[in-house]
Amino acid sequence: MSKRAERRQRQAEKLKKSMRNALYPGILGLILLVLGCIGIFQNITEYNDFKNTENALSVPAEVTYAELKSVKREFDTEYNYYNATVKYTAEGKEYSGKLDHLNEVPAREFHRLKKNVNPGDIIEIDIYKAPNGEYRILGNNSVESTVISSVIPLIGAVVGAFLLVASILYVIWARQDLRKLTQKPANKGNGAAQE
Repeated sequence: MSKRAERRQRQAEKLKKSMRNALYPGILGLILLVLGCIGIFQNITEYNDFKNTENALSVPAEVTYAELKSVKREFDTEYNYYNATVKYTAEGKEYSGKLDHLNEVPAREFHRLKKNVNPGDIIEIDIYKAPNGEYRILGNNSVESTVISSVIPLIGAVVGAFLLVASILYVIWARQDLRKLTQKPANKGNGAAQE
């Protein structure tokens, strides 16, 4: 085997290996794309459930668990809030649910405003009737919050689509180069006309 043929063989092996390695970002991209689409669909469904409900209520709920948390926001300002689990009753049936960012206020004003939440406290919550007949806790279901909560799945879907397309295009390009490498070169004659 000539040196040229050996070099072509090594190049072909490298291309085959790089094609196999290009599948990993493609698979990751497909997974991100699917998860992103599921997240977007779920957010839109929740918003439509709330928007189309005919039965929104304000009911008392008992706090069964409360955890104080803090987060830094704009201008490095710290905010305190509670993540809580509550029990509530609607139309004679008992439900439970989670409340995130309950009583969120700047940390420097937290104790002055007396925003403490403890297990056993009774608080007023807003609920709505879902299409399946059960009552759910009304979150911040404005159009803005739906758009914001869809941003992360949307970014996942876009990045996933990019990785998937880039991987597919790379494999197509690599296959074309592999075909060129594996084809036998045409015999180039000496160019003299035969008599």
